[in-house]
Amino acid sequence: MLRGVTTPRVRGPICFIGDVHGCTDKLKRLWDKLPGVVGGMEAFEKLNIVFLGDYCDKGPDTRGTLDFVSSLEQNFPEQNHFFLAGNHDFAFSCFLGLLGQHSQLDLSPTWRQKYASRVKGEKLYDGPGYEKMHLQGLRYATSSRSIFNSESTFESYGVPYGDRVALLEAIPEEHKKFFNNLQWILEMKSNVGDIIAVHAGLENDSDKIATQIESLRNRESHYLMKPFIEPLCGRANVERMPQQLMAPVLKKRGVLPPPLFLISGHHGFIRIDGRRIILDSCAGRADKDMSALVLKREGNSKSHHALSNEQGLAIQVFSSRLSF
Repeated sequence: MLRGVTTPRVRGPICFIGDVHGCTDKLKRLWDKLPGVVGGMEAFEKLNIVFLGDYCDKGPDTRGTLDFVSSLEQNFPEQNHFFLAGNHDFAFSCFLGLLGQHSQLDLSPTWRQKYASRVKGEKLYDGPGYEKMHLQGLRYATSSRSIFNSESTFESYGVPYGDRVALLEAIPEEHKKFFNNLQWILEMKSNVGDIIAVHAGLENDSDKIATQIESLRNRESHYLMKPFIEPLCGRANVERMPQQLMAPVLKKRGVLPPPLFLISGHHGFIRIDGRRIILDSCAGRADKDMSALVLKREGNSKSHHALSNEQGLAIQVFSSRLSF
């Protein structure tokens, strides 16, 4: 956590939900299991829930997923909901101009300049509205099959693939509002410890970690000028815990500092490596289950300021798998 920054402080269990990718049926099965996982309806109704991003593409029902997540605050008003942007959501937002205060920026420098060999050979979108679009928006609806598997998103809204004008007309205002307000990073304090959640992870650059977090927190315009926002779309370069976030020095008064967790989705697997957690098992595939994780303190351990940082800490992973 950065000094001088006010971060949300929550109480009770925290549930993290991995990439959804338009699999509304799996999301609802996962949701229905939550009361049993967190200890009953009373705890469920006041639960802290963090979505790790990627609501659209790949799976069959992006529209249904957006109906579900955009209505949670109204349907469960006592819960705390936090919604992170994934790389698919960012590309979708760039394609449609749903970038909040930055929606009118000219983001064409991300591709008018030499952007990278990583997209060599892709037939970028060149239809209406492309002139000022971010590179990832151009990649969202290419003239051939999209790298984002976005065809299913167009289908869920009942419009032809690549038709930007029709898609903008078909999307409800609540869905547009949802994408405009997505966070790029979440910093949170809790009785479990300090938490940073970001879709893919943080780059291991000890000299710039604070700047990186601040730029993500504020969704800064200069960060939008990057062709690739690595904390949203990176792979091996953001998979591990950055050195600067590891094992803070003990405070002089002898009180153990809070543990710091870095939690992401995106990578297509589940891994709990100390305090670095990756949670993504579905990837929009029909044959894969969606996963969630609950962090909480058990027994008499009310806080991380205990004899041991790990005392009473419980990490529970569960999936959307049907029970027989």
